[in-house]
Amino acid sequence: MYGFFKATVVLSSTAVEKNLRDAIGEGGRERVDAQDKAKKVGFYARLVEEAARQDVLGPRVGIGKDPVLAKYSLEIFRLRNVVAHRGVEPDRKQARELLIKAREVVEFVRTRQPGPTADEA
Repeated sequence: MYGFFKATVVLSSTAVEKNLRDAIGEGGRERVDAQDKAKKVGFYARLVEEAARQDVLGPRVGIGKDPVLAKYSLEIFRLRNVVAHRGVEPDRKQARELLIKAREVVEFVRTRQPGPTADEA
């Protein structure tokens, strides 16, 4: 199974990233890019922050607390960075948990996005 768990992590995080980028729209992507130029925090953290700000990842669980799916997204991107940049091989449990969390994020975000317009269909 060499490489399978790494691929699970990288592909799952790519799916989460794509869906978050689509969900925040052009204005959100512009804000994330502007922060990137200012080097405030890492790209993925800014992406998740913008998605949470737009309520793309569900409601906040309390004052000053991020939505559960925002936490999942940050966990997904943290493990992705460790795997992609440090070459760490995740174990079966890590890959499974990440895949489950990524599916939850993607399914939730997709249900909140408007469908294609008649011109796009």
